[in-house]
Amino acid sequence: MAKILAIYGSKYGSTKEIVETLAKELENLKLITPAEFVGEDKDYECVLIASGIYAEEIHPEIINFVDKNERWLKQKKIILLGVCLAGQRGISYLDELKKKLGSCVIWVGMAKGRLILNHLGEEDFTMMKIFANKVKMPFIDRDFIDPEELLDISSQINTILKV
Repeated sequence: MAKILAIYGSKYGSTKEIVETLAKELENLKLITPAEFVGEDKDYECVLIASGIYAEEIHPEIINFVDKNERWLKQKKIILLGVCLAGQRGISYLDELKKKLGSCVIWVGMAKGRLILNHLGEEDFTMMKIFANKVKMPFIDRDFIDPEELLDISSQINTILKV
């Protein structure tokens, strides 16, 4: 099984929780944030890049990390995972990273996240309220993290890495 470096960007904790859950099912995985990245992390065979999606955008730390490390990332097997309330319907949010990294991307997927309104910063709270009104979605806490979905994701990743 390939050694996996999982790099995640999580603003409110859902992405971190999801990657930690996946780590229990994936062997040989080291879990870090972009700020924790060190030179020896370049030795991993596979890099799982996980990002929360905020206002339809990839986490800025993930964008910066990929921009700074694009050259060596393109020499690895790359797995892209996004986390948002839309789940698989939000897969297009990862198109920018997929296009930038090209053919080294071996799997792309989305997981459903969580929204706890009183955890949001003022700006995010206001943006979410506007968005909820726009799409006629109830403006309430939502927890869509699904353990079965995460087991399926880890199974897909394990399968693709064994090929």
